Amino acid sequence: MRRGKASRRGSSIAPKVIATAFLLITIAAMIVIVKMPNETFMKVLPDTVKTNINVLKEEISALGEEKEGAVETGTKPVVNYKVPDSMEARKERAETYLETALLTTITRSVKTSTTINHKVEVIKTAALKKGEKKIITKGQDGLKEINKELTYKGDELTESEVVSTKTVKKVVNEVILQGIESKVPILMVPAKGRYSSFYGERWNRMHKGVDIAGPVGTPIKAAEGGEVVFSGDRGTYGKCVIIKHINGYETLYAHNSKLIAKQGDKVDKGEIISELGNTGRSTGPHLHFEVKVNGKQIDPMSYLKK
Repeated sequence: MRRGKASRRGSSIAPKVIATAFLLITIAAMIVIVKMPNETFMKVLPDTVKTNINVLKEEISALGEEKEGAVETGTKPVVNYKVPDSMEARKERAETYLETALLTTITRSVKTSTTINHKVEVIKTAALKKGEKKIITKGQDGLKEINKELTYKGDELTESEVVSTKTVKKVVNEVILQGIESKVPILMVPAKGRYSSFYGERWNRMHKGVDIAGPVGTPIKAAEGGEVVFSGDRGTYGKCVIIKHINGYETLYAHNSKLIAKQGDKVDKGEIISELGNTGRSTGPHLHFEVKVNGKQIDPMSYLKK
């Protein structure tokens, strides 16, 4: 009978001894952590500082309520001990731990990527019918890689610095042609002289412009501002200049003796582009002047200033 009681007494003491020993080891570990320098301390923190600090706050809140049953920390219950005089000590150490975490400054390198949105360029042209659209370059978004250094004090981001950027994929802007109605404004008469021939049937064939006769060397002026898209010899036209204008039409100046404007030049209305001559297939010194809309000649006299 005596052995039985001793045995029961021994079996009830053993769990208490183990529990007490476990608690003492836990408290000792917390003391060691609190005394760590900041650099070492941060190594024992979880990867996400903010999460760790929130856990500490929950721990302190739970330890503030002394209970005989389980003390819950977030969703994880602490081992069921009844050590009333240790609760305040545990809470104090957790608060010290939290204070250290909030005062600790760390810097981390972060790599992110961002999309570079492509732009859309619309080019209006009379080469297409009004309202018609045509994509000539398909747009593609680009991609940029960004390396940053983030500085935290506790769970607060205090500084963000871009260290480097790298374009991983180049952006390609989209180019769309949009058809417009071609409108030819009132044009400046390009040369001084007399009209020697007009638009229409002539010698059993179509004469596609008007001729202005004058002395060789007479200045030829741009009937309207635009870009010179051709300047050189052009078969029966002889020395020739072609200007493309903003509304999608073109003007042609043929049989020149001298070319002044060069291909690619931007010219203003009234600017001298060449000199009247007798080159190509010509019956005498004159300027042959044409107006083209969508590549088709129209009667210049409808648009030349009277």
